[in-house]
Amino acid sequence: MTKLGQIIYKYDKYFEDNGTIWISHYILSSKEKHVIWNRLFNKVLSTEYKNREMMMDYFVDLKEELSEYTYNRNIKKEIKMVMDTYIYERFGTIVLINNEEDKYSCNTNSSIPDLILLASIVYFRDRYYTGASALNIKDICYFENSPGRLFFLDESFLRKKLEIMKSKGLIGIESRADLDQVRLESDITFEGVLEQYYRSL
Repeated sequence: MTKLGQIIYKYDKYFEDNGTIWISHYILSSKEKHVIWNRLFNKVLSTEYKNREMMMDYFVDLKEELSEYTYNRNIKKEIKMVMDTYIYERFGTIVLINNEEDKYSCNTNSSIPDLILLASIVYFRDRYYTGASALNIKDICYFENSPGRLFFLDESFLRKKLEIMKSKGLIGIESRADLDQVRLESDITFEGVLEQYYRSL
């Protein structure tokens, strides 16, 4: 079992807490090997409604790798599976995706807990800026696989969340001169923040 699995098993083995769903969503959708899942949340879904046919346009390049039958059948099927996960299954509790007459959009005003957002920022740092003590706020908001992008947080909302975290002593923010970044403690870890979240419940 991974360290993440051990923590979730220890504190929320039945996946009942929304923080568990939020961090699971972030990790799953940030992994490029999950091509459909990753692309849906990075490039396809938005606040505008799209149906599954419209979504298929974002996967045309996969035709070169798959037979026409496999492409038409499996891509549509996997898109439906991901959407159903966020509407009818356990991931529906975070109310990230809306469904209206088989068209889908995403909500921007999320109720993501501060410590879960911080855990995702540390996870993002570890993947793309290993060892960095500070991250550009624009990168956290807009970079592919970033927390802002995968949680559908607009920049003003994200900045408000960061200010709240700063007021709690969880992070630092440097915005003087040409700096616009979040500063992280040198000993902060993804697992440590996640355990802090569960212990605070």
